Amino acid sequence: MRQPYQSRAHFLAIVFGIMGLVAIGQMLRIQYSPQAAALRQQGDRYSGEYRTLYPERGQIYDRHGYLLAGNTTVYEVGVSLQDMRNPHSIALAMSSVLGLSYDEIYEYITNPPDGLVYLVMKDHVSSERAHELQRMQTQLAEQYQAKGDPTLAGLDFRAHLQRSYPEQELGSNI
Repeated sequence: MRQPYQSRAHFLAIVFGIMGLVAIGQMLRIQYSPQAAALRQQGDRYSGEYRTLYPERGQIYDRHGYLLAGNTTVYEVGVSLQDMRNPHSIALAMSSVLGLSYDEIYEYITNPPDGLVYLVMKDHVSSERAHELQRMQTQLAEQYQAKGDPTLAGLDFRAHLQRSYPEQELGSNI
C-alpha cells in the first residue's frame, strides 16, 4: 500500500475505534446511571399485557338433545388511557348506553389510579349494548376528524364467554 493511503487508513481506523469506544461508554453510562432503575420500571409498564385466558366450556345437553348449559358472548368495556382523546364523549356514551353515572365515569377516567393504563368500566355487557357502542364509535370516527371533537377513541371491547342456562334453574347446578 502506498504511503498516503496507509496514513489515511490508520487515521480512519483510529477515528472509528474512538467512536466505537464512545458508543460503548455511553451505553454503560446509561445502564448504570441513577435513573436506570426508573427507566426500566417505566419500560416494564408498557412492555406487555397480562391477561388471564379461560378455556371455552363445553355445551351440555340432556338425553333428548335439549341444551341445558351453554355459552354466550359478553363484553368487557374498558378505556385505554393512552388512546383516549375526549373523556367527555366516552362518559356520555357509556352513561346513555350502559346506564352508568356520567359524573362517576368522568371522574374515574380523568383521575385514574396511579400506574394503570387500562380501566375496566363494566364487565358482562350484552352483545347488543357493546355493538351499539361500537357503532357509535365508528360513526363518530367517520364524522369528526379534528382534535377536541366528539370521539370514542380509547374505548375498548374485549369479548369473553359467560355460562348461560336456557332452562334457568334446571341446568344451573350441572
